[in-house]
Amino acid sequence: MGHLDDLQEDLSKPERQEPSRIKRRLKALMAIAPTLGTMVAETADFTNNLTDLAEIQSLVRDIEL
Repeated sequence: MGHLDDLQEDLSKPERQEPSRIKRRLKALMAIAPTLGTMVAETADFTNNLTDLAEIQSLVRDIEL
């Protein structure tokens, strides 16, 4: 994640701690956050559906990834 790495670098180096730069990085991360949250929720829902299907089909639940 480039934005997160850039923000970390900005915060760790005093010469890069410009409020406008940090604000820009935070805005970019905040714009990405809803997409990531949606992806996590959809993944959890998909996993739950697969688990339900496995139970209905009497399949083994101990599947190693």
